[in-house]
Amino acid sequence: SSEAIKALEDLRNVQVGAVNLGASQTTGTYLIPKLVGSFQHKYPGVRVQLTVGSTSSICTSVAAGEIDVAIVGGEVPRELMDYLQVTTYTEEEFVLILPPDHPLSMKREVGKEKLYNLNFVSLNQNSTSQKFQTQTLKDNGINPKLLHVQMEFNSIEAIKSAVQHGLGAAFVSQSAIQKEVQLGLLHSSSIEGILLRRKLQVVTNSKRYFSRAAQCFTQEILTAADWYGIQQQSGKSNRQRGL
Repeated sequence: SSEAIKALEDLRNVQVGAVNLGASQTTGTYLIPKLVGSFQHKYPGVRVQLTVGSTSSICTSVAAGEIDVAIVGGEVPRELMDYLQVTTYTEEEFVLILPPDHPLSMKREVGKEKLYNLNFVSLNQNSTSQKFQTQTLKDNGINPKLLHVQMEFNSIEAIKSAVQHGLGAAFVSQSAIQKEVQLGLLHSSSIEGILLRRKLQVVTNSKRYFSRAAQCFTQEILTAADWYGIQQQSGKSNRQRGL
């Protein structure tokens, strides 16, 4: 919007300051470094401190004023909504990953019924990413309890390594495997008739003091249409209260 552009122009002279940034696990590991790098190239005098944790813990810190702005992929706790301003920004897509020598690695799309024949490795069941995947599969007629989960891990890096070494298939965020796919270390496929996408949300606290540096950082997020690698759809950057 024109107001957002004006606000960004007003903040162009930010030279020093600090931004306390928060992010959920996948976002903080694979997306935020790109965004912070771009921001600090423009504003080298602004110090950025990043805290990575669960969506719940990060949102609690935003509500307490300990974090200025957060980008999360999980569900924002309802009990914190009175304190938080939530902006749906874009979506992240989850894909099926396989070792490159797997018979299904020749296919860009895998049929639903084929999932029951695969061995899987996954994040532990308390992970917000895993909960999202489980619910989305259920919503699309797949019974997650019938999938053969061989091992559970507490990190996406461990899952990627396990898949590369032939221990099973997995669902991970597309942002987490770009390098491995380009190098031919992993193959990614979509699932026939299923879109595994979840919202990425920018979370701030409008009731707390917002430094000019933090304002600038937030405006950069909301006006950068393609930092995540997905074009924003119309209306994605409209601010919403109590989403």
